[in-house]
Amino acid sequence: MKKILLFFYIIALISCNENKIKEQIEKAISTPFTNPPKLDVFNDVVQLETILTNKSTLKFTTWTKGNRWWRAHTPINLFGNHSMDNGYQNDLGFQIFGAEENYVNEIQLVLNISNLKEKKEALNHLAIFAEQTLFKLDIAIPDNLKIEILNDNQYFFENEFYYILLKKENRVENNQNMSGISELKLDEIVAIETRKLIIKSK
Repeated sequence: MKKILLFFYIIALISCNENKIKEQIEKAISTPFTNPPKLDVFNDVVQLETILTNKSTLKFTTWTKGNRWWRAHTPINLFGNHSMDNGYQNDLGFQIFGAEENYVNEIQLVLNISNLKEKKEALNHLAIFAEQTLFKLDIAIPDNLKIEILNDNQYFFENEFYYILLKKENRVENNQNMSGISELKLDEIVAIETRKLIIKSK
């Protein structure tokens, strides 16, 4: 009986912690951008794009004012095998956002999982890219970030300069828009899971 009670107590603690992390993530995401960003590397759009795509074939689109934010993105990087269910591969790409033309306030490393049979490999791909990205930006890699990515958990970290967030989304998407950039076409929707590593400067 005691073992059963302990089991449910542990489950309740895990659920409570997951809800707390989710609330912290949503609060951080909704926090307004501030300029100039405290992270120096975010104060030069071109330099940041160059750093993120160094030793890569990926190139950012033109830094453009959208409906709300300035933004740019890279083409998606396809990897793995095509899904037997929907014909699509998993993919990874960058998005950057800023409240003003001269500053980047947020980086998103976006993983779209269309082949669920290779989800483990996809999460490992994200973990590698996440650590490489933080290293390029000269941002200390939190000790438990990699394990949380591999375990497919949401994640929250902050200090006085920035947030590092790992957000899970389940959604439908367009095969021409696997990084969420263009509009959906109803005849080209495919079900996917999305994981976003967000680096947001304070």
